[in-house]
Amino acid sequence: EKVAPPEVIPHMSKVKSPQQIMASLIRDRTAYNPYIMAIMPCFDKKLEAIRFEYAEKQKEVDLVLGTKEIS
Repeated sequence: EKVAPPEVIPHMSKVKSPQQIMASLIRDRTAYNPYIMAIMPCFDKKLEAIRFEYAEKQKEVDLVLGTKEIS
């Protein structure tokens, strides 16, 4: 998205990533509001978690850590 020509952006997929889908499933199936943390191998997942398209009513993933941040 950062390097794509502006005319291409409207044609990009609006489908949520597996990280976002799993977080929304967890939130929908629990009686309380859990704190959801994801450990991902790619730092781009951090950027994905804070995107405004995914924060319609609330963020789905509260915290994303890269594998290098854990070791």
